[in-house]
Amino acid sequence: MKRIIQILLLISSLTCFSQTKSDTIDLVGIWKYSGGYFEYTLTLNQDSTYEYHIIGDLRNIKSQGEWGKKKNKLILNSDKQKPSETEIISKYSDTTKGVTFVIHDISGEPIGMPHIKIKTSIGKIDTLITNFSGKFNFRTIENIQGFEISFVGLKDATWTGKMNRNYFEILMAPEYENYIFQTNETWKIKNNRLYSPSSKKDNKIYRDKGRINYYLKEKTNANSK
Repeated sequence: MKRIIQILLLISSLTCFSQTKSDTIDLVGIWKYSGGYFEYTLTLNQDSTYEYHIIGDLRNIKSQGEWGKKKNKLILNSDKQKPSETEIISKYSDTTKGVTFVIHDISGEPIGMPHIKIKTSIGKIDTLITNFSGKFNFRTIENIQGFEISFVGLKDATWTGKMNRNYFEILMAPEYENYIFQTNETWKIKNNRLYSPSSKKDNKIYRDKGRINYYLKEKTNANSK
């Protein structure tokens, strides 16, 4: 009986060792992967922050945020999350003469000096508004058919609709160029390799069974000795 217990304890310790070894892979460091014309670099820092870069074909996109580990999964959450879309509320107001635009960002701040293009039944207007109030009135315009409002760093507001609308409230959402939004993005950890969520998709694109579709950790002087 004592012999059986010793064997069971030995098996248990070996199992725990195996799980611990695979579960404690040192993720901190620089991980790289090359796909087509692009170079992918994921840097995992000791303080659980990360930087992610994709460079190539005249593009340089990135993100940064916090990373965590759950079993054999790497979880990434970028500091910036995907913003909401620009919203437009249109209505007809008896008290409005012409057409009125009330424009704010999603935090409620007025948007001053936006670029506005307006299409009416008799022509087009293309102008830069020269005040900062966030409220603009075009008294001589009627029968508006559509418009496009743009402002640096914000998503355009584009509308086409019923011609009896003359009052527009617009909330312009932020636009982040060259940024990768990551929300609980799950990467696979296997055999000291990292597999991004796009690994399977890349395989279908390149159709090369022998190609490397995973990230490898760069060797440093410390771990190359």
